[in-house]
Amino acid sequence: MTKPKKTIAIIMAAGKGSRMRELTISTPKPLLEVHSKSFLEYNLEGLFPLVDEFVIVVNYHADQIIAKFGDSFTFGGQKKPIKYAFMQSPTNGTLDAFRCGVYNGSKEADSKFEQNNNYIVTNADHILQNSYYQTLSQQIQDNPDQVCLMTNKLEDKTLAKNYGVVIVDQNSNYEQIIEKPPEFISDLISIGLYYLPSFALNYFPQIRLENYIGEEGMPSLINNLAKEHDVKVLSSKDEYLTASTPEDLKRLNK
Repeated sequence: MTKPKKTIAIIMAAGKGSRMRELTISTPKPLLEVHSKSFLEYNLEGLFPLVDEFVIVVNYHADQIIAKFGDSFTFGGQKKPIKYAFMQSPTNGTLDAFRCGVYNGSKEADSKFEQNNNYIVTNADHILQNSYYQTLSQQIQDNPDQVCLMTNKLEDKTLAKNYGVVIVDQNSNYEQIIEKPPEFISDLISIGLYYLPSFALNYFPQIRLENYIGEEGMPSLINNLAKEHDVKVLSSKDEYLTASTPEDLKRLNK
């Protein structure tokens, strides 16, 4: 009898938050608060109905994150387990953070572990309205074997040049991500929220962790997948809140 697949949230919380250094020198960015609740807690709450357990990828001030959340998270009267994966080099980028979360930092994949889990991958330093999670949840229910990524549909198209924009075909399937295009080409911006069925792990770029140098992002995995599979692009016009500077955080708290 085949063991049912679990859906695991991998939350990337290892970075230093260098652009907010005056605030993050003693506190990791995911624990900075907006209206008395940390970025990381907003993410745990939003993802809670969609997943069976959490893996938080940590490095910088990892002890603070582990001390705050421990080995489980309770929301709405339910409790779900939390595990932690320590990322050796946070500057390696988001794809390496995902690898670390899947394999807990080891260099060799556990094939049974691979085959029995689906994944939702997200950054720990943004706040999403519920519509993002509801849209993602509905997509997973409708087609649990399809890769998808969530985007924000900009109302102010002049802001697109500040983000990684997502190009789609007529069926809203992924074609490519272009970082900070100088001219407007799409009003869909990537927000770092992905759903990956278990088979997606077979499409990791073939780079062994011990030989890897430099930053590698999740788009390289999505690009590999899109060569052989339709990758659904979902979108919402609702607020996507993030902070890159102390001034941004002050504005969110107002």
